[in-house]
Amino acid sequence: MRQFIRQMPIILLVNIALLISVPLFIQRKWLRRREEERTEWIAGVSHDIRTPLTLILGNADYIRQNPDDTSVMGRADTIRRQGIRIRTLVANLNTASKLDFGMGNYRKSPIKVCSLIRKTAADFLNGNADDRYGLSLDIPDDLYNITANANEELFQRMLENLINNSIQHNPDGCEIIIRLEADQTRPSRCVLRITDNGQGASVEKLKTLNRKYFGKGKLSEHGIGLRLVKQIARYHSWSVCFSNCMPHGFQCQIMI
Repeated sequence: MRQFIRQMPIILLVNIALLISVPLFIQRKWLRRREEERTEWIAGVSHDIRTPLTLILGNADYIRQNPDDTSVMGRADTIRRQGIRIRTLVANLNTASKLDFGMGNYRKSPIKVCSLIRKTAADFLNGNADDRYGLSLDIPDDLYNITANANEELFQRMLENLINNSIQHNPDGCEIIIRLEADQTRPSRCVLRITDNGQGASVEKLKTLNRKYFGKGKLSEHGIGLRLVKQIARYHSWSVCFSNCMPHGFQCQIMI
């Protein structure tokens, strides 16, 4: 007992040092990971914005120098499409930032999943003038009235990003299918699949996309869109998985 009493101050000091140092170590590790993600995020956004800006400036300069050229209308359409692309990137950047810092007022409420999917698909078909891309729905009749506790704005943004991802990475065109299926193992869940028959993604990219946190490595070719898809799924406590389709194509599976 006397030896224990003599050593008690040392034991207390060691415990205090551990209580202080361990949380500091964990916090520094978390901050380092956040900084790595932020650096990669900024690099990806810069890469995604650079390409449409180059096209816009090049076509605008050509129109200025050749106002009577018959190809002006086509170049003006290119400027419009790339401008919309930049607007989408900025909107994604704003949403992702709000989710990162908990600043957005994204309240969850019961929404009809099928109705929102059909609305998003209709908006795409009405605004899509390119015949190279088609969009179809595959929803069983018994799932038409299914509801989920989610934010409508974020849910629609997630679908739009997945559709745009298929378009951006398949310049030769592709068919996009949105499927909604019941989860046979858990009746309270359903499976949302967005697939295309395009070129798919490499194994290395799929590994990066399916990490819990992107961490180090280049993700600029997929851009901020798929990063935001994962953020939205995480915000709703949904699981998301990216994979390739057979014989070719890309798929995102979301467990709702």
